[in-house]
Amino acid sequence: YPIFWDIQQLSNKNYLLGGKTDEQGCDAIILEINKDDGAIEWEKSYTTGSCEAFKKLIPIGEYIYGTGRFAMYSAANDKFRPVLMKMDSEGNEIWTKNMVFPISGSSRIYSFDMIEDNGLVSVNLGDENGQNLEQSKMQVIKTDYDGNIIFAKGFYIDGKGYNRLEKIINFPDGYLVYGSFKYQGDNSKLLIMKLDKNGELIWSRSYEIGISNIGKHIVYNNGYLYIVGTITDESGDDLFYMKLDVDGKLPAECPGITE
Repeated sequence: YPIFWDIQQLSNKNYLLGGKTDEQGCDAIILEINKDDGAIEWEKSYTTGSCEAFKKLIPIGEYIYGTGRFAMYSAANDKFRPVLMKMDSEGNEIWTKNMVFPISGSSRIYSFDMIEDNGLVSVNLGDENGQNLEQSKMQVIKTDYDGNIIFAKGFYIDGKGYNRLEKIINFPDGYLVYGSFKYQGDNSKLLIMKLDKNGELIWSRSYEIGISNIGKHIVYNNGYLYIVGTITDESGDDLFYMKLDVDGKLPAECPGITE
């Protein structure tokens, strides 16, 4: 069965879905669903070698931009790359660009989210020089609407493993990016960073909740950040819900959470 990671509402009120066809031999898939009866208006799939997927779609005017992870003409993990695809309004490819990491090299990079801000800004994770995700770095890449790179920034928490970014939120003075990293064996900490409009780091904060925690989703509303995720502690696994101000600080003392 297909797996969909993103859904957008189009100007005609229909729904645009993006993801992958299935777990085995998967191809990137994009389709438009009629808002009234759920019928498929059109459907397109793309493959470049192994397992491809769209993680984020952005309709802009008569075009659709998609990002995700594509295997670049090989089934090897070290050929996974973050791509930016421009399509027409029915999902037909206009161009696809592999960003930053040459196909000839050895890198394993995944793109997770993208926003529009006088261009397109995406967040990625992966091993820039191999295929070991324990050595992942975090990347933030901005391009113009033709896929030309405006800036590309990488971030790494020294001595920590599996550095990952999964979400980006646009603010008037910069970007808030969110993810996690491993700090003790397989235990993880939630990570939030604030960047300026040129991708330079303003601040970063991590949060210790239980023995290990991973954020699952973040939203901004009415001056606050709201995060839901999972924690592991002595009693087992559970869910957490956290509220932060726009500087990533707890609005009040919260037992069990260490910033």
